[in-house]
Amino acid sequence: MSFIGPVDIERLQVRIAALIDYIEFKTQWRQDTLRDLLRVGEMKVCMEFISSRIADENIDIDPDQQQEFVDLCQKLSLDESYYL
Repeated sequence: MSFIGPVDIERLQVRIAALIDYIEFKTQWRQDTLRDLLRVGEMKVCMEFISSRIADENIDIDPDQQQEFVDLCQKLSLDESYYL
C-alpha cells in the first residue's frame, strides 16, 4: 500500500461515512458499530463490516455505490472481489 497522509485519511473517512449513510438508508437501521470503528480509525475493519452487512442483509447496492466500495477497498489494499 502506498503512503496515505493525513489529508488522504480524512478523505477516505468521509467517503466511508457516506457509504455507511447509504447502508443505513438501505437497511433503515443505524450502524453504530460501523461509525465507532470509523471514529477510532479502523478503516479496513470498517470496510470488512460494511461488506458483511451487505452480504448478511442481502443489500442490493446500486452501481455507483458498488464502484465506490471497490475503489475504497483498492485504496485500503483489500481484495474487493472477496467482499462483493
